[in-house]
Amino acid sequence: MKERGINYVDSKTALIARINGRKEALAASGIEELESSLEIFLTEEKGKAKLLTPLRPLRAINRSVSAVIPFRIAMWQTPDAKLEQRYKEAEPRLRTLEATRALMVQTLERAIRDIGWQARDCAEQYLLGMRDRLQTWAMEHEIDTGFGFPPKVEPVVTEVVEHIKGKIEQSVGEWNQDQGEDFQDIAASGKIVAKSKG
Repeated sequence: MKERGINYVDSKTALIARINGRKEALAASGIEELESSLEIFLTEEKGKAKLLTPLRPLRAINRSVSAVIPFRIAMWQTPDAKLEQRYKEAEPRLRTLEATRALMVQTLERAIRDIGWQARDCAEQYLLGMRDRLQTWAMEHEIDTGFGFPPKVEPVVTEVVEHIKGKIEQSVGEWNQDQGEDFQDIAASGKIVAKSKG
């Protein structure tokens, strides 16, 4: 341990030797060298060990800063005329990118408006046909509840209303599913158009 090497320690022999007061066996066990090394570490080198953990992120920061600083220094040392020339060379590409971005935004906004209008028209068309559907569902339903005696209309009305409610829920669910697939196709076509223009 004194030479920072790897030494084997016989802890069992060291314990017996220490209990029996056998100094030679205790020295041969290697425990004294271990205790001495631990004492030195805990009193003198513990601070170094604590510094290792915060030093790791500092090394990463140092690497990133080392990559950025030379570029910044080179840019600061570049003459203004050279920087202006670089900007003028890059300006057409920047304007093209900005125009492309604006065109993509306009295309997407137009597609969103179209989807909104189509959704409103489809909803209006569906609701306009709801009256005929209600009449058809009511006429097609075979009443299971009898009028009884004396005749009672309320159970029959309740049965028909429940039947129509179920038909409405089923119809609206199917309509939502169909329209959702259609609007997904429209949205996908809008994305393809925007991508092709980009």
